[in-house]
Amino acid sequence: MTTSLLAFTSLLLIQTANAVDIVPKPQYMGCFADSDERAMNANGYSSDPKMTIQMCVDMCAHEGYAFAGLEVGSECFCDDDYTRWGEWDQSRCRSGCKGDTAEECGGPWALSVYATDSDVEQNPLTLPPLATPTDCVKDDTNNRAMTRLELVRSPVIVERCIDECLKRGHDFAGLQNGSECHCGDSSYDKNGREGATCNKDCVGECGGVGSLTVYDTAQSDYQFPSAAPSTYHATWAEERKLACVLDTWDRAMPVGPVNKRTVNPGVQSPPGMTVQACITYCEGLNYAYAGLENRNECFCGNEYRTHGFAPVTDCKHKCNGDQSQECGGPWRVTVYATGSGPFTPLPGQPSIPNLGCWADNTNDRAMTTHVGTSELRGPVYVQRCINHCFTQGHNFAGLQSGRECYCTDTEAEYQKHGNSTSCDRECGGIAYGNCGGNEALTVYSVDEHNVDTRFARPATGNCVATAWGDPHIITFDGLKYDVHVMSEMIFLKSRSTEFVVQARLESVYTLTSWKSKPAVTTGIVIKGATANLPTVQVSLLPQQFTGAKPAKASTVRQVCDVELFVDGTAFGFNENLGTTEAHVLLSGSMIHVSYPSQNLQLDMKVVVWQNVCHFSIDYVLLDCANNNNNNDYIGLLGSPDGDKTNDWMDENKVTQNIPNGGGGFLFQPAYDYAINNWCIGNPSESHFTYPYSDWTFFDYTNCLEPFDPDFEQALVAAEHDPNNAKCNGDLGCILDTVALGDEAGDAYLNNPAVLETITAEIIHSPPAPTPPPVAPPTPYPTTSAAPSIRFTSVPSTSPTQSFGDDSRTESNPAGSNGDPHFRTWKGEHFEFHGQCDVVMAKVKNFANQIGIDLDIHLRTKMVRFWSYIEAVAIRIGNDILEVKGSAAAQEDGDEKLHYWSNYEHRGDLTDLAGFPVTISPRRNKYTIDLESAYPGQKIEISTFKEFVSVKVVGATEDSFGKSVGMTGDFDTGKTLARDGVTELNCFNELGQEWQVLPSDGKLFHKMSRPQFPEHCFLPEDPRGERARRLAESNITEEAAEAACAQLKDELDRKDCVYDILATQDMDMVGAY
Repeated sequence: MTTSLLAFTSLLLIQTANAVDIVPKPQYMGCFADSDERAMNANGYSSDPKMTIQMCVDMCAHEGYAFAGLEVGSECFCDDDYTRWGEWDQSRCRSGCKGDTAEECGGPWALSVYATDSDVEQNPLTLPPLATPTDCVKDDTNNRAMTRLELVRSPVIVERCIDECLKRGHDFAGLQNGSECHCGDSSYDKNGREGATCNKDCVGECGGVGSLTVYDTAQSDYQFPSAAPSTYHATWAEERKLACVLDTWDRAMPVGPVNKRTVNPGVQSPPGMTVQACITYCEGLNYAYAGLENRNECFCGNEYRTHGFAPVTDCKHKCNGDQSQECGGPWRVTVYATGSGPFTPLPGQPSIPNLGCWADNTNDRAMTTHVGTSELRGPVYVQRCINHCFTQGHNFAGLQSGRECYCTDTEAEYQKHGNSTSCDRECGGIAYGNCGGNEALTVYSVDEHNVDTRFARPATGNCVATAWGDPHIITFDGLKYDVHVMSEMIFLKSRSTEFVVQARLESVYTLTSWKSKPAVTTGIVIKGATANLPTVQVSLLPQQFTGAKPAKASTVRQVCDVELFVDGTAFGFNENLGTTEAHVLLSGSMIHVSYPSQNLQLDMKVVVWQNVCHFSIDYVLLDCANNNNNNDYIGLLGSPDGDKTNDWMDENKVTQNIPNGGGGFLFQPAYDYAINNWCIGNPSESHFTYPYSDWTFFDYTNCLEPFDPDFEQALVAAEHDPNNAKCNGDLGCILDTVALGDEAGDAYLNNPAVLETITAEIIHSPPAPTPPPVAPPTPYPTTSAAPSIRFTSVPSTSPTQSFGDDSRTESNPAGSNGDPHFRTWKGEHFEFHGQCDVVMAKVKNFANQIGIDLDIHLRTKMVRFWSYIEAVAIRIGNDILEVKGSAAAQEDGDEKLHYWSNYEHRGDLTDLAGFPVTISPRRNKYTIDLESAYPGQKIEISTFKEFVSVKVVGATEDSFGKSVGMTGDFDTGKTLARDGVTELNCFNELGQEWQVLPSDGKLFHKMSRPQFPEHCFLPEDPRGERARRLAESNITEEAAEAACAQLKDELDRKDCVYDILATQDMDMVGAY
């Protein structure tokens, strides 16, 4: 809402109260089409829960505009024109006005237009001529005639579709089924014309079911950009808008971001970002494209398609400097052409041809091999799924629901349930493609045409070594040990050529409680076998680097700046390296390095724990089973000859003694072996590039540093810490937990490499009731009282994790309650102990109503070391219900009902967007009945004293399948970030991620700290303080358990016990 309209609303209320004249009924112009590129938008718009026709007309008249347009019952637009997208049938404008339901105020993407002057003639403006169809042809979901374009927000309008296809370099636009826009070229008629029926209307002829009305884009009046005007003009900006695209920390557009938090020192944004400011900035640098992201960030570049397109609806965040302009969204970039640089309209991303859309059944899978994102090492893209299936030796890859990858071997398997027409999801990546739908697989052939041979692996015969964490090394033959030498080290080397792989290990400097610290991998360099082959280095900026971020560096996982050097020269990760002898790809948090001449691939995952950035790396020798040079390799990763007993060796390949006690693989024997044989002490032997004067080879080399027994003593002591009990005596897990945090310890236990090799296990005999005093360690093997270590062979097959039954019943609803205990859609519990407003769930186009969204926001409040849900606000469409608890014991009846209906305390409340609402004062319960759209489903809000809980009961795939927020992914239960890909298992991070942003809307009637950009308040020591306070409780745990025993759900009982102990209030059982 603009400032002028806000000011006038107050004035209008005063004038209305004193009015005595009868106002003539406004002249109705008709029902006209609207879209996200507004037909009327000269002065923003106003949204009011009491909107009437006369209120909107008066607003626009006051602003001096000739026409007023009303939409979806409560929105008011002003302008001197309304004809941009043509005229709708009157049936589209049947939404009742919120302030007077007897009046009609437009509809979804439909404007009821009135003249602000009652004397104006009917339809004084000339409607634009309709485009002329070229053809009507058949389409086939398994053999698309044209590519569906997701950039046009519903409703699809002929002229808009034609313009968008022309921008992308296509000769033809196709409209289908009245609601789909497709783009293509001369092959649009490949499915013929027989049986085509083009009878759907969308302000013009818009195809039919399985039929395309085809238009020649030459009849578009769209003009490609010219030089920027001196001031912002909405029409000028819209003409230059090209796309909404995905972004990651490896930026889609390389220059930027330019904002107040800019990584480019000295560059400052205007007081608030605008489209004009960003375009002007990029145009001045002679870039072809300007991109705006997340309200206040500006990027520049000559390419923008690196990570793929996103729906235009994802780029709807208003610019900080001008709320009438759009500046992208979280990890979404609105791209504009600047008029400078080598601008040409770019076609869509290259697509990989598919084998059609095929039905699936969750109880009888068509493709039995499911590939998780951890196996794919990143989000699901078409190319990544195909490559993985190739690696595993399968013949076909299938993608489902836009985010799932499957593999199989035969046509009969993936075709077992027949064809499907539900493959309506697309996913990004360098090669764009269709990614299936709900219980529908888009299938691709795994062949030489579709596999990216630069980074794909053969299915069998590969040798893989791993180094992760602090770092734990597993050799090609499966021997596991740790290296804690802070220096440059030789990981793999040829005895007969110049080929070598060197790694840089640095200390975990944040572990201040330990005098001697473990190490992590922060850089890798590959030197070719001959002088004419490139030297490739991937490395992190020094841990305590304080200078400006280098221009070519990429930021991964928000805080890790990664650099790429080829023969000593810095390159961006998306730049052409000028050689075919090395390939590097940055994809999310994964960096893939391919060195074909050596049959070597490196999969490098950027990891950050406890603010320490480092790499976890798989070293892969392709087809090494058939390689006669295996015995030529030496180094910390061993020789891939199938014999792990000779994996400790010197440079002459003389086998070194392997310790017979597990501690030797962690402490001094492993340290001495690594430093004496593979430490690089001479700078002439190093192949690393050090471009910064303050950081040289000598700042990293420590080849003369002896083993510090304090390190062993500290680790053995940590083994007795109850906080490390999950490690079950595995010192590698304990080390990661202490040095890098709980998540690192969990990652250690879940690393597939741990499950495929020998692992160390501590045995205590006899078990001590209290931790024994720690004696100074002695060299291994040992006969002292120190714990002995035995080796256990663990099966190579990792256990599968069950996410529970897919059904959502009243006994197991998703929701949140008490001291915020969240329950995901799969029934898993977690807690968030911060204070802020968070998004519990959001569903776009709820109940299949375009533009009608459902939002559930929670307000949490922190009390010392715990927090609770203070209020909940639910919006459906334009209606908002807010409920708050109360600790006042004297309240009774309606007095204890603290709710706000559309910001009015105890206002009229019968329904939310047509869904009935009932209130039970006796039970302190509010029920939103979803029966009319989803039988048996409802949303329940309950209060107990000052505590509030909300539950979604009976949710199904149809109703909440596309939900996002704190309650996680509906299908998997995974707690995902806003990007829909990154899984967050630290729930404080999850809460911060889903803190309510301005783009999420203001649902609560009052603001409460913190509000973004101020982050959620978190307890200083949530784990330790809670544990200490609970231990000091006057109420015993046994008493709390007895009070909660009546609860049927085990996790509810645990939450109930916790709440009683936290609040010291036995009545808290009433909250359940």
